[in-house]
Amino acid sequence: MTDNHNKIIYLLEELRARVESPLTDLFWSSYNSVSEILEEIDSYVIRLSAMDIDVMKDIQFFIAPTGSMQEISISNGWSDEFIVITEKLDQLIQINNQGATDT
Repeated sequence: MTDNHNKIIYLLEELRARVESPLTDLFWSSYNSVSEILEEIDSYVIRLSAMDIDVMKDIQFFIAPTGSMQEISISNGWSDEFIVITEKLDQLIQINNQGATDT
């Protein structure tokens, strides 16, 4: 696993920590439970660890503007942190995608 993948996993774990509370408001999202979100994040980490490069597209969709994760961040008062995390994720995914096309 590359350092880039480790950084992406770290940022996904940051998002996971934000939603982990059972008090997380999911009203404006497509999720039915916090455990559903946690399982999705965990699946991305597992796929990254297995070097599944297709997971990058799924992560981009997961953090897309106006998507469920952004709605959750707004509803729960951490939208600024969400923007910072997703900007870093986007940069790392971009670097990863460039490396994949360079080989």
